[in-house]
Amino acid sequence: MNLLVRSAKIIDSNSKHHLQTKDLLIENGEIVKISSTIKNPGKIPEYKADNLHVSPGWVDMQANFGEPGFEPKETIESGLQCAIAGGVTNVLLMPETNPVNDSVSTTEFILKKSLNSPVNLMPAGAISKGLLGTELSEMFDMNQAGVSAFSDYKRGLKNSKLLQLALQYSKSMNALILQQPFDSNLTGNTQVNEGAVSVRLGLKGNPVLSEVLGLIRDIKIAEYCESPIHFSIISSAEGAEIVGEARKKNSFITAGTSPAYLHFSDENIQAFDSVHKVFPPYRTHPDKAALIKALKKDIIEVICSDHSPQDDEHKALEFEYAAYGITGLETLFAASNTVLRNHISIVDIIAKISANPRRILKLNPATIEQGNQADLTFFDPDLEWEFSKSHVKSKSKNTPFIGHKFTGKALAIYNKKKFVTC
Repeated sequence: MNLLVRSAKIIDSNSKHHLQTKDLLIENGEIVKISSTIKNPGKIPEYKADNLHVSPGWVDMQANFGEPGFEPKETIESGLQCAIAGGVTNVLLMPETNPVNDSVSTTEFILKKSLNSPVNLMPAGAISKGLLGTELSEMFDMNQAGVSAFSDYKRGLKNSKLLQLALQYSKSMNALILQQPFDSNLTGNTQVNEGAVSVRLGLKGNPVLSEVLGLIRDIKIAEYCESPIHFSIISSAEGAEIVGEARKKNSFITAGTSPAYLHFSDENIQAFDSVHKVFPPYRTHPDKAALIKALKKDIIEVICSDHSPQDDEHKALEFEYAAYGITGLETLFAASNTVLRNHISIVDIIAKISANPRRILKLNPATIEQGNQADLTFFDPDLEWEFSKSHVKSKSKNTPFIGHKFTGKALAIYNKKKFVTC
């Protein structure tokens, strides 16, 4: 689709047009002209909006759709609609499906299902067969089929030798290992953060020590292999401090977090509402403040949705028995911008959902320049709105943000020669 964009402020530090308000002419998927004013060369559709901003398309580095195998929670189609609603043009899809994405056939199934979408779906391969942590998956074959990132998602890798092998193989393939850092011997069947709230409620607590020990082990193995590793979710002040010290020595160590850990703390679970049951658990108010500080200092470079749909059968239960996870694709930018806008510039917020994940995943930077393919997200960083059930595109409704007032909203995306409003 051809498109003429009117008066959009460009947020792209790699572009010579950064922070300038310009018209953009897109023909056959290519940005053919950027200028202060562009005369419509024909009957090309025009797009304009109040306070319109544009950046390279947003990238979510951790989402779970469920299909194949868990379609009642989410299908690839419904997950892609969540991405569009959130202004995301590229999604790294976790391998916790049935069958697990540990082979070429499952990878190809996922890629085929997303061919016609304006969203690029990037299947992450499982590190271990069946996510069991005992034997490496078909990493080389999956890499040949287009997989450039591997993860055992929330299960992590308990076997240090297996993690070492995975890091060595991924380095040879120029691929990325993603880890959720924790010591499973300390987490067990925990429900919430270990602390005053868990004691008061009588719930088994997950200690910050688990994240700390997981990080120390994984960082040491990555340093030994001199291989990139990305920690998908950092939840604690101590975790952020360890990552910060490691990054002083090794730039190939990167980390992310999710908006939920910036909005909520363990105080929010006192009503035993299972929508707040996540892994790792919400920590304390000082941990929230430390995560914001780590984002400001670029110790944590990425914000991901951690989109984890759960149907009522698994979520609408007593807190102790409910599944972990919340959805987040629809609210990735809005929730991030709302809590961070008074601490971090809009340029840096966008970098954490666009430029930084693109660099870490070795994706095309999608710089907004003439002659480049258009992979764009349009947004208004100042729009005030309330997130309601009508905004939920997921098959599952397990989001804690219904009823929340946000500042900042995705408006539209352009990618793969398609233009879609959010």
